[in-house]
Amino acid sequence: MKSTKVLSQRVDLVSLEDVFSLVKKSIKKKKQNLFFALNINILVQLNKNGLFKKKHEQVAKVIFADGVPIIWLSVFTKNKLSERVAGTDLTEMILKEDRFKVFLLGSSNDVLGQAKNKYKAVCGVYAPPMNDVWPIKEKYKIIQKISKSGANILLVAVGPLKQEKWLVANFDQLSDCFVGIGVGSALDILVGDKPRAHKLLKDSGLEWLWRLFLEPRRLVKRYFMDFISLLKIIFLNVT
Repeated sequence: MKSTKVLSQRVDLVSLEDVFSLVKKSIKKKKQNLFFALNINILVQLNKNGLFKKKHEQVAKVIFADGVPIIWLSVFTKNKLSERVAGTDLTEMILKEDRFKVFLLGSSNDVLGQAKNKYKAVCGVYAPPMNDVWPIKEKYKIIQKISKSGANILLVAVGPLKQEKWLVANFDQLSDCFVGIGVGSALDILVGDKPRAHKLLKDSGLEWLWRLFLEPRRLVKRYFMDFISLLKIIFLNVT
């Protein structure tokens, strides 16, 4: 599997079908693998935490470009990325595969309940407290719930980079779970709790504008800070 570097960040040259195929192979071979999405916000956060960035790249089976701006930035690399792998599309493909056993961790009880009713693949759900860091007692509770569910795929929806950090630190304790993916707001979108951007906006790289329209108070500051941080990263990588 080929990869490239986008502003010093590894990104793998894969399609949506490639990633889904690797998910299926992981389960068939009973081999634990982590799959991580990369967008501008995650790229910025990783560059602020060098130690975790290194670990993140080391343990990931696949790091896929979940955002058209990442594709744009790859034009300056040796191996240009050709397509986006939308995390919401990957999540939907997984949940529609009835042969999978999927545990959903995060989001809200309402969203999880809707997802469980909608997708037969869901074998367990849990919405833990919205803490920045879960205490040890809560961590063990989560691991126990996932282990008892019989899940072979774990989808974590608690936001970047909390979901990736939890997977890196704890996924190896789930011996019967072979695929771990951080899915962000994908569950909210798939059950209709959050409307999804039109295909034209997604394909043109303007999905962020749709999200800003939906949640201006939460996202204006984040997007502005991400933009400033991105400019700094670009400057450091081209000088």
